[in-house]
Amino acid sequence: MKRKLLYVISAIFTAVSIFLILKAENAKELLLGISTLSLFGVGGAAVYALERKGNRKIERQQIITLKQSRRKLIVLLWACLAFVLCGLLCLPFFHLFDDSPHYTPTRGYIIGIAGMLFFGFGAVASIIRLIKPEPVIQISDGGLLILKGKRHELIRWDEIQATSHDDHFLFIHLSSPDAAVDRTVSVPVVMIEYGTDEIENLIREKIITNRPAGH
Repeated sequence: MKRKLLYVISAIFTAVSIFLILKAENAKELLLGISTLSLFGVGGAAVYALERKGNRKIERQQIITLKQSRRKLIVLLWACLAFVLCGLLCLPFFHLFDDSPHYTPTRGYIIGIAGMLFFGFGAVASIIRLIKPEPVIQISDGGLLILKGKRHELIRWDEIQATSHDDHFLFIHLSSPDAAVDRTVSVPVVMIEYGTDEIENLIREKIITNRPAGH
């Protein structure tokens, strides 16, 4: 439901941006239309295409490494560049918001430069990851290896009591006799090219196959 609402919002802004481009009488309206179309039109279409691709099966191997998806990183890069453009258009010398009573050149510089720096950093990070996508999870008979930057955490199959997920995270619910309390490990899987249902099903298969008898 939440995703459908996002698609509806994207479609509305796409229609508005196309209307602005077709009816543009000056550079201000044309630039606003192009920037809005870049963000909501192209971005929304790319996210929808990725969702359609997200249901393919994971190839079963002895050791399975799930990395960040280059396709999703390209969408992230596009979104960052679109917001960089929006930040650029906020600068006073474009005169796009001069008619607004809330706009001042000082606010324009603050919002524009802050947006360009923040999303520019995101764009650079996306390019670096595109060159070498980071591994997120490694699945083997020995357990589930969570890769968080330079920190690695190996979870044995007999430690996992249950799993769950939402659109962005996989939740591993643990109960180990070596630990004082039960805990839950959250793994960000939104950037992996496979769907969360497929990842969770694979983990459940491994739990059943590798859990010692009597557990």
